[in-house]
Amino acid sequence: SDNPPLLGCVTVNERITSDDWIQDTRHIRIHVTDSMIGSDNSSPQQHHNTLPYQAGDVATILPSNPSSLVERFISLLPDSIRSVADATLHITYNPNQTSTTIMNHPWPTVCTLRGLLTYCADIQSLPEREDLYALSSYCNTKQQINGQDQQDKLISLSETSGASLYGDYIIREKRNWVDVLYDFDSISSSVLLGVEELLMILPSMMPRHFSIASSPLYMKQQYQQQFSAYLHSASA
Repeated sequence: SDNPPLLGCVTVNERITSDDWIQDTRHIRIHVTDSMIGSDNSSPQQHHNTLPYQAGDVATILPSNPSSLVERFISLLPDSIRSVADATLHITYNPNQTSTTIMNHPWPTVCTLRGLLTYCADIQSLPEREDLYALSSYCNTKQQINGQDQQDKLISLSETSGASLYGDYIIREKRNWVDVLYDFDSISSSVLLGVEELLMILPSMMPRHFSIASSPLYMKQQYQQQFSAYLHSASA
């Protein structure tokens, strides 16, 4: 690749909004370590004029789900899925699948379910109406007393005529996938929901894009200062 990933470490992570403010806005500073000393062991003099970004670039971060949330999500799944949460999965794609389907579910080919739920599946997102309709198929209507009622409610939430119900239940209350599985507990005793079905309906984790607020000119000055310090140290 012409633009390989750069190794860096976070040197500053400070909250810049008030503690009592709902939004958590942070100032994050990343030191790109191999911008000073290249992988070819060349000196900083050969690298201090080259910056890893230009004005207008963005930093892309792939988030992950906290282990506590993943554990709670797994606990709400049927026993058949919970029992293989840490087993190795080999995921293959049907050759008849469209590229759009694969792009929507870019799961790794070898992983564990726990690892996939941690790094690949966006279980903190709000389920779409079609997601609720898909989940309705897995309500246990035969063994759970309220299984049929839960299935009917999920279908109502998924219909266009139930837009206000969906807005009140999902959007206003910000219920994510974990919350929905908790509320519709008849799914946890379903014999129809397996790992394959679960991976077909879960949304993929989307990267978060952040504007780089620092000035390349300012950072160039910082590199020059560091290079001067390097020369001073080398001559000492």
